[in-house]
Amino acid sequence: MEQPTLTGFRAELKQRTSELHHEVHGIPYIQALLKNELPALSYVGYLKALAIIYGALEKHVLGQEGEKLKPFLHHYLRKLPLLLSDLDDLDGSQTPDILPAVGQALIMADAIMVHSISRPYALLGYLYTLDGALNGGSILKKHLSNALGLTGDTGIRYFSCFGSNYRDFWMNFLGALDNHLPDDTARESVVLGATEAFAGLIALYKMLHPVDKAMLGTHITSLNPEAGHYPITTDPHEIEAAVKAGLACWNHYPFYEERFGERGRRFAISDAAWLVGLCELPLETAVGQIRWLANFLSLRGMPSITMEMQLHTLHHELGSHSPHKKPRYHNLLDAATVLKKGRLSVFDQRTFIEADNLFNKQLKDNNVSDQRLIRLSLHMGSLIASSMADGSLWQEASRASFESWLTDESVFPEPWINAVKTTYQLLEKRQKQP
Repeated sequence: MEQPTLTGFRAELKQRTSELHHEVHGIPYIQALLKNELPALSYVGYLKALAIIYGALEKHVLGQEGEKLKPFLHHYLRKLPLLLSDLDDLDGSQTPDILPAVGQALIMADAIMVHSISRPYALLGYLYTLDGALNGGSILKKHLSNALGLTGDTGIRYFSCFGSNYRDFWMNFLGALDNHLPDDTARESVVLGATEAFAGLIALYKMLHPVDKAMLGTHITSLNPEAGHYPITTDPHEIEAAVKAGLACWNHYPFYEERFGERGRRFAISDAAWLVGLCELPLETAVGQIRWLANFLSLRGMPSITMEMQLHTLHHELGSHSPHKKPRYHNLLDAATVLKKGRLSVFDQRTFIEADNLFNKQLKDNNVSDQRLIRLSLHMGSLIASSMADGSLWQEASRASFESWLTDESVFPEPWINAVKTTYQLLEKRQKQP
């Protein structure tokens, strides 16, 4: 069947990326894939790298800073959840990381972040290249299934994501590029993003196959593709303990899931893994780092009492997995003590103990009976008190970040909001005088 002739900006975009497009086909990774010979290690490495790249791209394209890009994104399907599902199918977290490939993916993620500020239309170029690679998804998933013995959509949901509707989506996207870009500067930004993404993918493919076994290791992005560059322990027992501790803390506070969703869950795990590494530092340095993280998270609506919980849980899990190393983890308890001392300078311990009952009484007085809200109220009184302590100790924005969400009329009904406001007012009367 004869292909239609492309016109307009889409034709220019295809022409200006054609040389890079042709280069892809000669790369060993693609050759091995088309011969049904690609190793699982290389494919898992590819999924991990794409999760990092799409994590950054979707955050900025679909976030508030991507407002002007919305006309181009009708019916856009998020890829990060599909990539994470594929990695779960293939035990990605148990597969060694190809560290140069992770590094290349992080370079691309950093470039996406910079472009989101200085030239947001470049992100459409990245989308053009990355989603354009799915044009051959039906062919590629067949080769992957043959090479790795996969059945159904197991491990290949990313390549199956558009199904027979892919062409309609793709043509709509190209049509938007033809018709909705405001000027030549925007068009040049799209070309820049597309060529930059192509060059980045070519470099990535070359690192994925053949694999240099000396370049295998463990990177935090295996736990959370959006975690970035910071280092974590490579001890598998410590990583397992961090995962357990992160999930335990996440489950202890239902508000986490309500407010931050699956993305927040991944950060709870990667933050726990990062905390383990602080055990290697001098106490004063480790405590300083933990106080910084607690303050940073409080400004994003996570009162610091949650960090205390995380530190105690992490210490327990690490000691259970490696009892002979328990003294090494004492920095975590010392830091938790520092955080506790801070909040107890604002409220006495009795107030924190009674705060949950105080909030529950306000819910009852305001006739709040919705089961979702009742579940969400677990530990909410002590969280409110902690947000107030953080506001007193650090920045008022720490309190405001938590309080503004709890009283958001687009999220919560009036009786809940009244209960929250009254609880804040009652707790203000219990604050210690400076």
